[in-house]
Amino acid sequence: MTAFSLRPLPAADGAFPYQVYASTRLEEMSLVDWPPEQKEAFLSMQFNLRARQYQAAYPGALTEMILCGELPAGAMITLKKADEILLVDMALLPEFRGSGIGTAVLRDLQKEGKKITLHVLRHNPADRLYSRLGFRIVAEDSMYLTMEWTPR
Repeated sequence: MTAFSLRPLPAADGAFPYQVYASTRLEEMSLVDWPPEQKEAFLSMQFNLRARQYQAAYPGALTEMILCGELPAGAMITLKKADEILLVDMALLPEFRGSGIGTAVLRDLQKEGKKITLHVLRHNPADRLYSRLGFRIVAEDSMYLTMEWTPR
């Protein structure tokens, strides 16, 4: 299993979560014929809107940096309740994707023995990871799949 650790990220420390977020939009941004400054402004606006939406919808959620050794590898936002974990967001930098870190982080969450719920964009390659780890689709709409993992 890939070794990782988590470190809480204060709300004021938005630089690294933004870097992770922007890395998830690289392919999409490569299709847009905008100057780099315009792409940066757009991504920054989207990130800030997302952060405000998450704060309003998930008060008390914890943002953590995912570390591989000493290297920052990604970020995760969870809202842990007495009987459930809501995985609000999890993303890795491109150089860490496919390395087993995502699997290790999710398995660690599963060890807590609580139901885990998440939303994933349709056609996001991560849905295969979730399915492989026992998550099942419980709802869907035109953009998202809602997936759950329930302990046995």
